[in-house]
This record gives sequence, structure tokens and C-alpha cells, in this order.
Amino acid sequence: MKKKPPAKKTESSSHISFSTKEFVQHERNQFWYVGIGLLLVAVIYLAIIYKNYFFAAALMAAGIAIFRLAHLEPQSREVRLTDKGVHWGKDFFGYHKLRSFYLARAGEHSLIYFERLNFSPAISFPIFPIVTLIR
Repeated sequence: MKKKPPAKKTESSSHISFSTKEFVQHERNQFWYVGIGLLLVAVIYLAIIYKNYFFAAALMAAGIAIFRLAHLEPQSREVRLTDKGVHWGKDFFGYHKLRSFYLARAGEHSLIYFERLNFSPAISFPIFPIVTLIR
């Protein structure tokens, strides 16, 4: 009679998962666009007067980037906190690769920050319904 192999233990790992936006999108009115535009035009004009053409080109590129980022819509991401680490959409960050985390409140928005090791940028995302439970 053959021996049966031992049954594999399935770990029921507990996790917290929710869907959130990638970042908080702030409302910008027409005065914001006019103000940034006038500031860029004034500084580019000064750069051209002083014949600093490279700086003027860099300012134009920065202005284009600012206006493109202002129209960027936040996508929805699935966040899953497990006993191994944090799943941020398709990316996974083990707890051993995170320095710290904290909850911050900025006005009406609450954000969770995960600081990574070295010089990697922090991961942050807004949370809305959980904050009312924390108060």
C-alpha cells in the first residue's frame, strides 16, 4: 500500500484591501492657470533679456509639464495590505523594503504614506471613509 503524501497546509493569510485614487486631485480655477502662465511668461522674458536661452527653454519645458500635469486624472488602484507587504496596484513592496508609514491629514483629505528605503519616493494615497472611523 502506497503512503499518501502529507496534505499541504494552506495558510489563510488575512489582509485588508480597498480601492483608492492614486492622488488627490485639487480643483483649479481659471485664475490659477492665468497666474502660472503670467509668471512663466515674465520669467521667460527676463531669461531672454539676459540672454540665458537655455534657462528660457527649461522654463518653457517646465511650463508645459505643469499644464500637462494639471490635467492629469487620478486612476483607481487596488491597495492590499497583507502579512508580507503592500500591494499597490501591480507593484508589491515587502515590509522589509519600507522604512515607515504614517497617516497625515491635510485639510479635508487624509493620506497614507509609505516611506521606502534609500532615495526611492514615498508612496502616498488618499483615504476617505476610514478617517471617520479613526476620529
